[in-house]
Amino acid sequence: MLVVAVSALIVAGDTGILPESGPAVGVASMLVYGITLGGAHLHYAICGEDGTVPVAARWRYVGLLTALPGVGILVTVSGDRSLGPVSVRTAGTAVVVFVLATYLVTESVEGYWPSRDSP
Repeated sequence: MLVVAVSALIVAGDTGILPESGPAVGVASMLVYGITLGGAHLHYAICGEDGTVPVAARWRYVGLLTALPGVGILVTVSGDRSLGPVSVRTAGTAVVVFVLATYLVTESVEGYWPSRDSP
């Protein structure tokens, strides 16, 4: 999966599909990072294999890697637009902070309780 994602980004850059700069480059980069980091976790979560990482934790990680690039893409594409009195960038930052805090607390709690049961 990593090879496919990186190869697609390189080919898109070399063929001129992606411009030198701008939102398209940011969107493509975020998608490649999401595919690269989440591909293995998604595969193992779908197969139900946990190994050293529980399946539930893999699904949470896949959810995080879906949400963060998704918000990043929306913020990048929206530019300077606003949602009422709040800019999209500010709203996106708030969503990212909320998602990261929720993920951190959930992973901390899920890792803490099993350690309490062991002697």
